[in-house]
Amino acid sequence: MKPLALASLAVMVFAGCSKKAEAPPAAAPPEAGNAARVTTEIAPARTVNIPSVADTSVALSAANAALKAHEYEQAARNLLAVQAQKNLSEQQAAAAKEQMNQFQRNLAGAVASGDPKAIAAAELLRASARH
Repeated sequence: MKPLALASLAVMVFAGCSKKAEAPPAAAPPEAGNAARVTTEIAPARTVNIPSVADTSVALSAANAALKAHEYEQAARNLLAVQAQKNLSEQQAAAAKEQMNQFQRNLAGAVASGDPKAIAAAELLRASARH
């Protein structure tokens, strides 16, 4: 059984090597004009959707403004959108967490006083926590 396994392994290794050798060569060697074109073609593939500090700051400021205007649902949507971003820096995540905590404290007071906008925003937060 061992010779059969070794033979299979050898066939796979050689088959893998032969595929690499069969790869089509590049169309043209990189020259000054081609190198610039190649660079521009590769750059979009490397782009990562990382929110900038300005974008996150704007969203947090908008949430704060909505809170001050008693637009609780809009504030909740803004804060949830910031928290949903996967590539936040540690500082951005800490700022978002602190603002969400502050928002929840204010929201709790507004819900306790019976504000229908606050109640709707609390339902929005509950629904987002279930997902």
